Amino acid sequence: MSSPTKAPAAARLALLVALLLLAVAVVAVRDLAVTQGWVSGRSWTRHLVAAVDGTQASTGLALLGIVVAVVGLLVLLGALWPARRTHVPLGDTPDAWLTPAAVAALARSVADRSAGVLEARTEKTSRRRVRVVVTAAEDTPAAAGAAQRDVDAALARLPRPVVTVRGARQGVAS
Repeated sequence: MSSPTKAPAAARLALLVALLLLAVAVVAVRDLAVTQGWVSGRSWTRHLVAAVDGTQASTGLALLGIVVAVVGLLVLLGALWPARRTHVPLGDTPDAWLTPAAVAALARSVADRSAGVLEARTEKTSRRRVRVVVTAAEDTPAAAGAAQRDVDAALARLPRPVVTVRGARQGVAS
């Protein structure tokens, strides 16, 4: 089973295309009502066709064609671009996933219970890295080292994110 992911970039593009098609449908239904005599007015599509009839090749139209081609390529790339993963696998367990925030909360909790640690807080969380800062009254490097060992042991089954523990003295913000 593949990992949970965000919505692909094509989802936003599909919404935009759907809204454009809805607008075209509204114009088509309105023009149908005008041509059938159900409502009064002029047909918008006939007016548009009459306006562009006889148009000659020009620099402006060439630029418009280039812009349309670039937008088409961007839509194609958006459809083919893979969606970003949002979770990390839980070791060898099939279909078990954790968010980086859950990994950070677990790391902070384990570090907070380590010997010599007064407080632990999460400083940075991403899909690849989690940084935990521990506050110790004395011997901060030893407390941070013990917390790092405890966190590594608790999260040994997770291939990612990489969890690092930093130490800070009590009353000193870093």
